[in-house]
Amino acid sequence: RFGGDEPPSEPGGSSAPPGVFDLSDSGLSEFPAKGAVKDLRYARELDLQGNALTVLPEGRLPRLEWLESLALTGNRLARFPDDLARCNRLRTIFAGANDIVDPAPAFEAPVLLHLGLAHNRVARLPPADVCAGAETLVSFDLAANALCGLRETLESLAAMPSLRALVLRGNPLALEPGYRLAVLKKLPLLRTLDEREVSREERAAAAARADADPADAPTTVRFEVRVDALEVEPDPPAAVEAEPTVGGEDAGADGEAAAAAGDETAAGDDAGLDGLENGEENGDGDGEASAPKDECEFWVRVRLPEETLETSRIKRAPPVAEVGDDAGDEPAAGADGDGDGDGDGD
Repeated sequence: RFGGDEPPSEPGGSSAPPGVFDLSDSGLSEFPAKGAVKDLRYARELDLQGNALTVLPEGRLPRLEWLESLALTGNRLARFPDDLARCNRLRTIFAGANDIVDPAPAFEAPVLLHLGLAHNRVARLPPADVCAGAETLVSFDLAANALCGLRETLESLAAMPSLRALVLRGNPLALEPGYRLAVLKKLPLLRTLDEREVSREERAAAAARADADPADAPTTVRFEVRVDALEVEPDPPAAVEAEPTVGGEDAGADGEAAAAAGDETAAGDDAGLDGLENGEENGDGDGEASAPKDECEFWVRVRLPEETLETSRIKRAPPVAEVGDDAGDEPAAGADGDGDGDGDGD
């Protein structure tokens, strides 16, 4: 007020007033950076947004005994430190736009009121017994993560007794039919969902659906698959191996000849039986043979975080050229189905 400098702080005194420390967009890659700030242990609000932090070393945050608000948005954190249970004054954590997968360590903060984890990589919440440790958590922002299982997610969130404000939009589970009413039915004490106040009409509608829980119903996904280009290669010719019979004759050759002609041969009882069997397989059973028909099989496989789903397999047999009455005759030119003999009718 009179043009002089402020009196120096007293690091050794325990009565030093808590302060606000803004270290956002400072290019920090480690915390705390040596010599970055003086008397950091007296911080009440610590802003570390927009830096390049990849880890918060254990044992550092509990030393900030005045810390009530921690802003970590826009860093590269993959996890929380495991000692947040020792941050006895920490009330709010803003940790959006990071790479955090497991929020469980934050639930151990004893007086935490708000946890912001929007735009992270949370695909599944911890079990209900772990989430029950967040006894004081009132507000939870999980927007734009990777949560898919609505029923499992609601089971975990229902274990938080003080939860009143929840954001789940931007997750795959928010696309399920009846999502909002399902959440309100499982969490009837919510006041806001996805930053929208819960109305009395919504509460009544959620209560009326007590017997038909959409969260328990299977999710139906409809999609269309179109094949623009398909190449089919012919099967390689099957190798014919000769197997001697008991009588010393070549049963395989006799069987193949018998199948092609469709008549019984006199080359021995064993060879004749082989020929008849092959004739039934390759022909209609009366000695006539037809060209083999290949079947193309189509299906769609979808990989989800929890399991892999497959559609039913559909078989399609393309038209093939019919051979003549004589099994030994080759199909005539132009018998490919379109009359030009180029083979594209198959």
